[in-house]
Amino acid sequence: MQTPEASQSESASPDVTNESIPEPEKEESKATSKRKRVPKGAAPPALSLDEAAEIITRFYEEAGGEASYDPLSSIMGNSSASSVFTKKMAALRNYGLIMDENRFVTLTPLGFHVAAPHDPADRVEALKEAFVENEIFARAYERYKGRILPQDEYLVNAFAVWVPKELASEWMEKFKSSAGIAGLLEERNGKLQVRESPKKPEPETEEPAPTKPQEELPQLLPQINTQPQAIQSQPVLRSESSYDVLIRILSPDMEEAEQEAVWTLIRFLKKQEAK
Repeated sequence: MQTPEASQSESASPDVTNESIPEPEKEESKATSKRKRVPKGAAPPALSLDEAAEIITRFYEEAGGEASYDPLSSIMGNSSASSVFTKKMAALRNYGLIMDENRFVTLTPLGFHVAAPHDPADRVEALKEAFVENEIFARAYERYKGRILPQDEYLVNAFAVWVPKELASEWMEKFKSSAGIAGLLEERNGKLQVRESPKKPEPETEEPAPTKPQEELPQLLPQINTQPQAIQSQPVLRSESSYDVLIRILSPDMEEAEQEAVWTLIRFLKKQEAK
């Protein structure tokens, strides 16, 4: 005969066995999945800054700096429906070089300064600005500017603080190649130093034309004097279109309404020139 205590123990046992106990396999798979998942924004840009600059320069030369996805897809060599194209577009936006709305892409004022600069110095300044638009690049730049970069085996540890460890090496390489094109790296005694300001390109010097010996001058003078009309009738070559001049006016310091007014004029002039 069972005692009341035994009966109560037996009736309680089913409740214990029916409790939801996590299975070790499921817990392990969740942990593995969590380790493999990369936080949003942690992956390095799909394009280094030099690659991004090359793409938007071609986009400006071939499509005028504004068009649908098709020209960019052709330039990149990727279908606009592919994930690679999406990642490259994200990189261009991350550098502050393009605006992308409803599958229509326009270069930003910063993008125009990279693709169609006033002069080489203007391009270098614009590339530096695009470089620090990337948050991780900006952190590394602020940490090392004015200093010699550590060797790779130590430098990668700094990036591992900001991004997942397995991506730190790729971030480091993208940082170095992008800083180089922005004029922020220079070699000193076999080591790389991060400059505080971009290295200005050296001005191009034109070699003087070789002078003719004095005895040849009398022979040239009659030829010059006998063809004044031919010289005057030569057409003046246009070096740039009207909207190119307006593009150079664009600046990040302009108000949004001012930028839109300039863009309206550019679109109007492009339509007039196409007629």
